[in-house]
Amino acid sequence: VIGMVGRYTFEKDHESMIESMAQLQNQGHDVYFLAMGYGNKHEKLQTMIHEYQLDDRFILTGQRTDAPDLIHAMDICVLASHSEGCPNVILEYMACHKPVVASDVGGCAELVVDGETGFIVPDAAVEQFTDCFRKLLQDASLRTTLGRAGKARLDNEFTTAKLVEKTEALFTELLA
Repeated sequence: VIGMVGRYTFEKDHESMIESMAQLQNQGHDVYFLAMGYGNKHEKLQTMIHEYQLDDRFILTGQRTDAPDLIHAMDICVLASHSEGCPNVILEYMACHKPVVASDVGGCAELVVDGETGFIVPDAAVEQFTDCFRKLLQDASLRTTLGRAGKARLDNEFTTAKLVEKTEALFTELLA
């Protein structure tokens, strides 16, 4: 199961994920995609899913209150956004020990270490998303390794104490 948490809007680029899923299906992969969220593109996405004949494979769950439970059920987590700031959802994926495949936008590459905690892919690069998914689908050990490394990175680099330490260091540098 590949999954993504994010609004059904232009910025989140579910369209690339639908195209990637179609490629995986055509290559014979037995995979499902869960997309949790809400937004003004729900009907358009549902139409595209139907056109690609993914009705039973690409599931728009709508807004959910049990996102952590669904994230735990995923094998691979993705953020395919066209633009981001510092996406909290990546930190949530990492907290659940999940490998992350994310677009190289905003702060994604500051959170995901390419090849260590997941993969960073150019924005809207459907083929590269598909390649990363295929690699992870075929190698459970790699999924586990990347997921554990992501959790360790979260625990070491993104704690409240670490953020306070970095903020104090920045203020010290600016005031020097």
